[in-house]
Amino acid sequence: MRKFYQYFSIFILTALFVSCAKDEVDMTGSISGIVTDAAVQGKSIQGATVTLNPTGLKATTGSDGRYEFEDLEMGQYTVQVQAQGYVSTTMRVDVVAGKKSAGDIQLKPHNGLSKLELSVSSLRFGKDTRSLTFTLTNTGDKTTSWNISGLESWVTVSPTSGSLNAGRNQVVKVTVDRGMLDKTTSTSIIVNADEESVALPITVEVESETSLLKLNTSFLDFGTEYSELSFSIQNKGNAGSVDWTISGITVPWLTVSPKNGTTAMGKSSSVKVTVDRAQITAAQTTTILVNGNGESLSLAVSVLPGQVDEPRRIEVYPERIDFGTDKTSELFFLYSYNGATDYKLYTEGDASWLSFSSVLGTIPEYVQGNYETIKDVTAYADRTGLSAGKYSCTVIVRTDLGDLRIPVSMTVPTSGGGGGGSTVSGTIESCDSRVSMKLLSMRKSGSTVTYEFSMTNNGSDLASVDLFNDHLSYAYDSDGGFYTYDGGVYNMVITFGGTSKPGVLSPVRKTFPSGATLKCEIKFTDVPSTVTSFTNVTIGIRTYASSWEFDSDKIVLRNLSL
Repeated sequence: MRKFYQYFSIFILTALFVSCAKDEVDMTGSISGIVTDAAVQGKSIQGATVTLNPTGLKATTGSDGRYEFEDLEMGQYTVQVQAQGYVSTTMRVDVVAGKKSAGDIQLKPHNGLSKLELSVSSLRFGKDTRSLTFTLTNTGDKTTSWNISGLESWVTVSPTSGSLNAGRNQVVKVTVDRGMLDKTTSTSIIVNADEESVALPITVEVESETSLLKLNTSFLDFGTEYSELSFSIQNKGNAGSVDWTISGITVPWLTVSPKNGTTAMGKSSSVKVTVDRAQITAAQTTTILVNGNGESLSLAVSVLPGQVDEPRRIEVYPERIDFGTDKTSELFFLYSYNGATDYKLYTEGDASWLSFSSVLGTIPEYVQGNYETIKDVTAYADRTGLSAGKYSCTVIVRTDLGDLRIPVSMTVPTSGGGGGGSTVSGTIESCDSRVSMKLLSMRKSGSTVTYEFSMTNNGSDLASVDLFNDHLSYAYDSDGGFYTYDGGVYNMVITFGGTSKPGVLSPVRKTFPSGATLKCEIKFTDVPSTVTSFTNVTIGIRTYASSWEFDSDKIVLRNLSL
C-alpha cells in the first residue's frame, strides 16, 4: 500500500509539471531566411551582411546563404541585405510571438552604372528634435531615379522622390510629429533607387510625463505698469482630469480668480492674478501655490511701484570756465532733462571783456546719445587794452527753474612773461572792399606767437563765411621759416569766431550778417627766438552768400612785428 501512494504522488506531480509547461506562452519570435542570387537559380550568396532595423542587429550568411535572428519582440522589422557585387535590398517582416517568420531575399547583381549612398546610417531625434536631414548621393555613372517608402503616419519626408545625375546629391528633410507618440519609438524608412533599396533607421525618444499638472510660466512680473496678468494651468497627463486649488496667498495686495477648478486631459485653465497698486509703495514679491494631483507647483510674483514723472531740471558743463593766459574762446554746454527749457544769460561783476555766441534761446529736451539735444554756447574773452592781471566774473543762466551760476576767470599776462595783448605793427589786406579788417594785438608765450585781428561786414548780408587752414593758408617769418599744416606739420593754427581746426581741410563756417564783427586769431608754434617778424601770412577765405562773393579768396598780413 505504501508503494501505491508513492507511485500515485509521483504521477500527480508529473501531471502538474506537464500542465504548467503547457500553460507557458512564448512572447518572442524569430526571423530566418536564405539570401540567393536572383540571376542564377539556386545559387546561395555567402558572406552577405544582413542588418535588422530598428534593433541594429547584424548577421552574416553562411555557405548555404542562411541567416537567423532569434528572441525578437513582436512587431514589424526591416531587413536589409548587402553583398559585394550585388544591389542592396530591403524588405519588411512582421514578427509574431512563438513563430519563425520567413525572410528569404534575392539579390540582383550590380550593373556598376549607378549606386545610391546615404550620408548617415540612422536618424536619432533625441528628446526634443523635430526635424533632421540626410543627403542622398549618386556615386554611379548614370542618372538614377529614387523614392522613399515605408513611412509611418507620424513621419513626413520632403522631397519623397526625385532624379539624381551621376555625382550629384539631394538633401532630404525628415520631420516627426511628437504629438502622435506616447513612448520612445523606432522605425525605418526605405530609400529606393532603380533596383536598389536602403533602410534608414529612425528613433524618437519620448520622455514620459512625471506629473499631470503643469504651469505655462513660473513667474509673473507686473513691473511698474501692469495691474492684471494671467497664467495657465495645464493637464499634461495621459488620461482623466485634474482637480486643482490655489493657496499660499499671504499678502493683502494680491487676489486670484478662480481659486479652484478642474482641467480635462490635454486642456488648460486660465487664472487671473490682480494687484492693487494703491497698496504698492515699494518693490514687492510673493509666491502662490497651485495644488493638484498630489503635488504643489510654485508661481513667483513680483511688482514694482508705478513710475513717478521726474521734474524738469537743467545742468551745465563745465561748471566753471578758465581762459588762462591765452585762450580767447571756450565752449560750455547746457542740458535740459524731462522737457525743453528757455534760458537767458546775464553776467555778474566786471564782465566787459566777456561775450557770448548767443545770450538767449531754448535748451531742447536732452536725449542720451543725441548730441543735437545739447545746447552749446561759446564764451569769448577779449584782452585788448586790458592791464596785466587776473579777471573774474560770474555767468548766470536764468530759467523758470531758477539760476545756474558759472564762475569765469581769465588772466592777462605781463608783456615780459608772455606778451599779454601788446600792440602790433604791420599791414592787413582785406579780401573784399566791403569787409574792413583791423590788427588788434600780439601775444607771445615761449615759442608760441598769437596775432589777433577783426573783420567787419560793412556791406550786404553774407549767408556764411568759410576760413580754410588749407593750401591757401601759409606764412613766412623773418628768418625764412615756413608755416602750414602740410606734410604732417601743424605749426599754424587759425581760430575763426572762436572755432579752431588746425590741419583740417574742412572749413570753419560762421554766419556773417551786415554790421557783424568776427574776431580771428593766427597762432604759430615752435617759433625760433631769432625771428623778429612774420613777413607774409596768407589765409584762404570764401563766402557762400547768394548775392555776392569776395573780391579775393585770401587775406594777407605783412610784416607783423614781434
